[in-house]
Amino acid sequence: MNLRLHSLADFEEYDSAYCALSKEVDGHLYFGLCTHRRSHSAGFFRQNLASGRIELLFRLSDLIETPLGSLNHGKIHTKIQSDHNDVLYFGTHFAYPDCVPCSVQFSGGHLMSFDSKVGRVDDHGILMEGEGIISMKLDVSRMRCYCLTSPSFWFLDYDLSHRELVSKFRIKTDGSICRNLALEPNGFVFGCREGYEVFRYDPSTARLKFIDTNLEEVSNPSTSEWTSPNKTGANMVGRTLWRDIEYHEESGLFFGINASSSEIFQFDGSVFRSVASPVSKEEQDRIYPTLSFCGGNGSYYYCGSNGRFDYKLSEDIRGPSSLVSFCVDSGTLTKHGNMIGPNSEVVLGTAAATYVRDRCLFFLGAVSESTGRHQSDNFLRFGSQNYELALIEMSIIDEQKSA
Repeated sequence: MNLRLHSLADFEEYDSAYCALSKEVDGHLYFGLCTHRRSHSAGFFRQNLASGRIELLFRLSDLIETPLGSLNHGKIHTKIQSDHNDVLYFGTHFAYPDCVPCSVQFSGGHLMSFDSKVGRVDDHGILMEGEGIISMKLDVSRMRCYCLTSPSFWFLDYDLSHRELVSKFRIKTDGSICRNLALEPNGFVFGCREGYEVFRYDPSTARLKFIDTNLEEVSNPSTSEWTSPNKTGANMVGRTLWRDIEYHEESGLFFGINASSSEIFQFDGSVFRSVASPVSKEEQDRIYPTLSFCGGNGSYYYCGSNGRFDYKLSEDIRGPSSLVSFCVDSGTLTKHGNMIGPNSEVVLGTAAATYVRDRCLFFLGAVSESTGRHQSDNFLRFGSQNYELALIEMSIIDEQKSA
């Protein structure tokens, strides 16, 4: 594989990126960067794919007035999704100052859109007071937007055309919830909470119910939770649920990453089946899966870290991230190797992925600090490791297949 790094080091206020990466829209990629600095907010960016030029289009603080005492809109934690008119949708979320969990005083996450043709932002406003939008799925055919919130874990059905909330359901759990929802063409929406519990929402009846599945049977019950002091509250992630999931139109199946094992699974709406294991059984407990999973050209691609990656909260990163792909038709897992830049930069971890075209992928993540650069305040650091943010471009040119 051929790897190219587009450094984001000049945008010094940002420290992370989660999910917020679009597909190609009119020759551009759009992405969001997050910050845990007290006085800053998340930023919305664009890259010209032909020239490689990256520009900051706006900060959330330019558009949203934060009330006194409220946490800032420090994150865009949703995938950036577009409709048929190249209008991009995303949700906003709070960020704990300095990554330290605290009581949440937050005005509420906004659902927003950006019209890429005319450069106009449309703010649909706060969907639920006090709640950040941690996950979002856009149903373009019905112009509905489905969201999960944090810290109280609500499922929201929002009608984009009528600009109104259709229904809401509390997803009660003592643990955490999934970071990505799944959408079928018939309109059914799937999500899950810890305890291997999967729910299905029917927009035609506005009813949500939990369904029986075998998710627990295809998971690894021996992997331990990530229980570090700062991995609590909205930072908490679980093992007994899926980590990421996408719909594969040709097969009519979902494919995703199991949070317990990093295994790739398929799901038909009722039954799960493990189809590939990017991580050995011996390493599944040490490694926590990332959010870098995407599909394209009949395959699914997954970039896994060599440890537990979450930017400044990362732990036990023992080497570079690696890329695998799974071919749906053949059922073959291909290992593409470690992700190392042209100047020996190590990709420490990623948390967003998109397939562009011709086996070219992009990721958002952290890389080892470039030679000759030095942070004055060590803001981007975990343990003894300094890092930089980067948009990572990868062209796959070689393959090494494994069972």
